[in-house]
Amino acid sequence: LISEIQISGASSVLENEIKDLINIKIGDAYNEVDIANARYRIIESYISKGFPDVKVEVKREIKNGNASLAFYINEGQLVLFGKTIVTGNQKTKFNVVKRELQQKENSPFDASLLSKERQKLYKLGLFSDIYMEPLDTYEGKKDVLIRLKEGNAGAIEVSLGYAEYEQYRGIIDLSYRNLMGMNREASLRLELSSLEKRYVLQYYEPWFMKKELPFRV
Repeated sequence: LISEIQISGASSVLENEIKDLINIKIGDAYNEVDIANARYRIIESYISKGFPDVKVEVKREIKNGNASLAFYINEGQLVLFGKTIVTGNQKTKFNVVKRELQQKENSPFDASLLSKERQKLYKLGLFSDIYMEPLDTYEGKKDVLIRLKEGNAGAIEVSLGYAEYEQYRGIIDLSYRNLMGMNREASLRLELSSLEKRYVLQYYEPWFMKKELPFRV
């Protein structure tokens, strides 16, 4: 059974918070899987707080059916986000990229944010390839380089058909999803048949009034 849990080396995170991360209590059965998971949770928490080089060592002492655990934490250096460098956005405005980013200059560096930001940028549908790389640390900061490869923002769809009642019919759909480089979309749809003609014009603004409020007309 676990008889004692010691924590040393933590100065930037409260000991109670680390105990919550460990989630092992006095009297619990000794379990190597629980101990390993506790160590990884501490590391992940520190990394999210800007300590990418944190090291956590666990020492065990088992005697007379009791186990004493000691968590030794080497926090390493606090690293902050530096500048965000964006390249490859020839048609897309920088603000379109910036508003999808969660990283802020001088906030704790969290590498997990980069994958989340990459997913959000892909969802825009403007880029065929996105490469994000944290650069070398300088003066306690890491700049992030974002290389973008823009896809084709325009599309043309044409379909033709024949039905006994309508006879000949056709549809032409024209769309462009990056008006003025601001991820605004406009489309024109023409539906023609021997019986009727239909014209549909649409406009979509993802950030209405500079807020993340989709607007379509």
